[in-house]
Parts: sequence; structure tokens; C-alpha cells
Amino acid sequence: MSSTKAAFIGLGNMGFPMAGHLAKADFDVTVYNRTTAKAEAWIKEHGGGSADTPAKAAEGAEIILGPLFNTSVQATAAITRARSLPMIAFSSDRRVAGNGVYLLSFTPSQEVDAVIGFAVAREIEIWPGRGSH
Repeated sequence: MSSTKAAFIGLGNMGFPMAGHLAKADFDVTVYNRTTAKAEAWIKEHGGGSADTPAKAAEGAEIILGPLFNTSVQATAAITRARSLPMIAFSSDRRVAGNGVYLLSFTPSQEVDAVIGFAVAREIEIWPGRGSH
């Protein structure tokens, strides 16, 4: 096992495989998910451990990854900040970032800009009958 202990919060469609990649990369991963069945399925597939709260998952961790929704990020950030741990969250809400919380996402305005830029570069009509923007 790696000497890097990680906690992963949330095993949804993105979280389940992402936490699995950490385990395959030799991280010692403890997961937390609201539904224990999902955490148990993850352990069966990838090993590691699970906890019944985000705080317990974070015990002994060197880094916290997840969650997705801003309210969950805020709650988990209180834990990570109290322990001086970095957290990489997947929220697009910039209000939850800072003081050790890093966002690995795009804000809605960045996503819109990227789609429009892609369409304009390829002369694709975004709004038919109105021309490209």
C-alpha cells in the first residue's frame, strides 16, 4: 500500500470509478457514501475501507476528494479545514472554494464560453436562423 491515505466522499457515477482509480494507483482509500450499499460494492470491487460519516472517512487522511454538491462541499470543508487537510471538490460553485478547498470543475460561464467558442470556430449555428455568435 501507498503511504498516501485518501478519503473519497460520494460514490456516484463519477465518484465510484474515480475512487477506484486512486485505489489502483496504490492509494489507501476510505470512502463515504450516503448509501452503504454503494460503499460496500466499491469495497468489494476495489478493496479499501468505508466510513459512516465524512468525518470518519477523513480520519488519518492526507487528502480528501469529493464531493460534488456545494452543500456537501461546505460541510466537508469544515472537517478538512479543522484538520488542515486539502480537499479537491467537484463542485462548480466558486463560493465553496478557498482556504484549502480546490475545485476541479468548470463554472457554468466557462462551460457556455467553451461551447460557444467551439461552435464559432467551426461556423456551427447555435441558434438556427439567427446565425453563429
